[in-house]
Amino acid sequence: MNKIEAQQILDGELLTYRHRSYNELVSLVGQKVHLECSSPSGTRYQVDVDVSWDNRPNGSIRVAGAIDDGSLLSAMLPLSRDLIIPPSESAAR
Repeated sequence: MNKIEAQQILDGELLTYRHRSYNELVSLVGQKVHLECSSPSGTRYQVDVDVSWDNRPNGSIRVAGAIDDGSLLSAMLPLSRDLIIPPSESAAR
């Protein structure tokens, strides 16, 4: 797996969540999204995103993403990133 390419794809997907309001993210808590995409190099990637409460309901929201290219090692140890959206950010949007 090309880690730089995979990181760019995953960061791009997580950025779409970063631009959503806190209230919109609240409505997504508990949802898991599975995407398959092709990179410019032609590599097929699988992206999984999970939206959940970070510590407690109505607190910060964690958006966790993972990406792999389907190979055995990559599937066992996917590249992962997450972001935390605190409730206070809803007023800033």
